Amino acid sequence: MPTSRIKTFWVPIIAGICLALGIILGFFFARRQSLNSPNSNTANNPLLYLSALLESYYVDPLPADSIYQYSVEGILNHLDPHTHYIQAKELQALNEPLEGSFYGLGIVYFSFLDTLYVGEILQGSPAQKIGLQAGDQLIAINNIPIRSNDYADSVIRNNIQREKTQVIQLLVRNAKGITRTVRCTPNKIQRSSIRAQVMLDSVCGLIAIESFSETTPQEFHDALKQLKQEGLKKLIIDVRANPGGYMDAVAQIADELISGNDTLFYTRDQTGKQALMAGQAGLFETGPLIILLDEESASASEILAGVVQDYDRGQVFGKRSFGKGLVQEQFDLPNGDAIRITTARYYLPSGRFIQRPYQALSHQAYFNSELASDTNQQTPFYTRLLHRNVWSGRGIEPDKEIDAYQRIEDIPDNVFIRKTVFDLYHQQQNELPAFNSLQAMRQQAHIPLQWLNTLKQSQSKLPDSLQFLCSKQTPYLTQLALAEWANVVFGHNGQVMFSWPHDVVLREALHSFRNNNKLFSY
Repeated sequence: MPTSRIKTFWVPIIAGICLALGIILGFFFARRQSLNSPNSNTANNPLLYLSALLESYYVDPLPADSIYQYSVEGILNHLDPHTHYIQAKELQALNEPLEGSFYGLGIVYFSFLDTLYVGEILQGSPAQKIGLQAGDQLIAINNIPIRSNDYADSVIRNNIQREKTQVIQLLVRNAKGITRTVRCTPNKIQRSSIRAQVMLDSVCGLIAIESFSETTPQEFHDALKQLKQEGLKKLIIDVRANPGGYMDAVAQIADELISGNDTLFYTRDQTGKQALMAGQAGLFETGPLIILLDEESASASEILAGVVQDYDRGQVFGKRSFGKGLVQEQFDLPNGDAIRITTARYYLPSGRFIQRPYQALSHQAYFNSELASDTNQQTPFYTRLLHRNVWSGRGIEPDKEIDAYQRIEDIPDNVFIRKTVFDLYHQQQNELPAFNSLQAMRQQAHIPLQWLNTLKQSQSKLPDSLQFLCSKQTPYLTQLALAEWANVVFGHNGQVMFSWPHDVVLREALHSFRNNNKLFSY
């Protein structure tokens, strides 16, 4: 081949390779130059610069928006523990308790020996409409087996957080051992934040509040009105395990209990001080009052107990509360996520700030640590009428501390008794007496001897770690069995009515009403 023809053939190829190599090297150096150039858009923004570096050089692929999310979470980890980032997939579940409604089937369930059972069917719910009953065993959802509570929560969230047209298939087994497949369409369900409202005797009533949602003030007002019609003279408000909620909601409830036009509590933010005042005529501004709380009572629950305590309006029984004195506001983000930012601190009428320390703790340590009880370095504040010492920086300390099982749900035997009674009730429902009211059941119900024998025999077959009843006397077993029977028929009101003698805190509150009226004369 002539030399001129060889040159003609190779020169374009070499030139093309050089051009391609030049483009690649140019892009590489341009990218590196863009990251290091003081004229780059990222030069004055370290966060954007870091994001560009990671996108360009990090060895593994990064999910979309992950750098943004990690950056925000990193910033929030250096702020208070209650300012936090919420992903869109978690947002609905977190907001529902504050709205007084949720989207689902209307099943409240519990786990026993890794088996899931229906504990309650909410009124008007899709589950009620297809005939599910308390005591039914939940075997699978959409052909996915479910066992423990935590696992079930995950399966249920993944299968019912969808559009209303999505039908859910449930495999259930009833107390008679009959297994069937049912189909149910999730829907929006209204759920009261009042867990129980019941007269414990002729003059003493109980209202248990689960959370402070948008609907809680009206629900509380209605419950209070109903109890007064039934003879209420003395009131117990149970906010144990209540994590809080809306400030406006707790202010309206406190206003039902506090007379005059005094400050219920006030907040301080970047703009200064804002007070929430009493003013409306309340339904229970006089009369003996006790608030029950525990270490899981936080935020709005603590406000209610603190207001009652600061004004010497009543007494607080139970265990020291969590200690949350910070106010959050939620802001939606462009990507569908949200962020809750601490925007203010709240202070009780005495001026005390009950927030537990967090500055020197990791977020995990903050939520898991116990509050110190040393008051040597604390500045005391004083209640309005009796000038009793109350303290800041450590939650609400009860006037009477009771370190015991806080609620009937916490009694270890209760789940075993509930499951057994559910089975017995549904197997013998046609043979049992019918009660047209809780009061009638209270006066007439007796546990069949067969039920007691079944409970004792069933308990003996449990693992040693679950054999709670072996040292219990028959009256104890009888009372809790009656409570679970009433729970099936009348819901949580029935359970409370029969079980309160075994709820130590509630029992002590009622005992104080009956024997220490002078403590509540103010």
